[in-house]
Amino acid sequence: MRLDQRLWLFNKRLDDLGSRLAALDKAEPLSVDEVYMLERLLVQFQILWDHLVRSVILDSATGIYVNSNGAVTSSLPKPPRSRESAAYRLIALYPRRTYEPDWYLPGDAIDAASRLQLSNLPEISAYLGTSPWVISDLRHIRNFVSHRTKRSALALRAAVPVGSLGSEAIVRRCFDYSHGGSQTYSTWIAFMKTVARGITT
Repeated sequence: MRLDQRLWLFNKRLDDLGSRLAALDKAEPLSVDEVYMLERLLVQFQILWDHLVRSVILDSATGIYVNSNGAVTSSLPKPPRSRESAAYRLIALYPRRTYEPDWYLPGDAIDAASRLQLSNLPEISAYLGTSPWVISDLRHIRNFVSHRTKRSALALRAAVPVGSLGSEAIVRRCFDYSHGGSQTYSTWIAFMKTVARGITT
């Protein structure tokens, strides 16, 4: 099986989320319900990304996938043969950990690929090591939407370059224009597609 066969569905889901965000982009202030919807859509972006990174790295360890360089394998003794067994094997490779790494953190994901001794580690490291990490603010948005604590609000304010706090900052950040002329959410989508292609092909 090709490791990049998941790209079509991943890209489609990103485009679907983007279309729903575009429908909320209007001059009038968003209603409470619309802000709620926008926040949930952005959380879905983060979840979709986490799932992609997790599946690519764990599937790469099973030895049943190929990329443009050929078979993708793990050089561990008795490598796992399923995504589930790869997850258990990975956790066992940490000195004191009983849970999976934070897949949304590029360093943690690269470390996981290294521990699994993946043959496609160079590609994973190159693309997940991209700097600047354009979608870094998504995790702060996700944390704020999920927890609504002072700590998550301050982390959001530090990560998102707008002068307001909370939901207002999220709305402004989502629809702001970058120096390249694209709105932030479109930039997020393009970045995720590029990195996803890089770690799977």
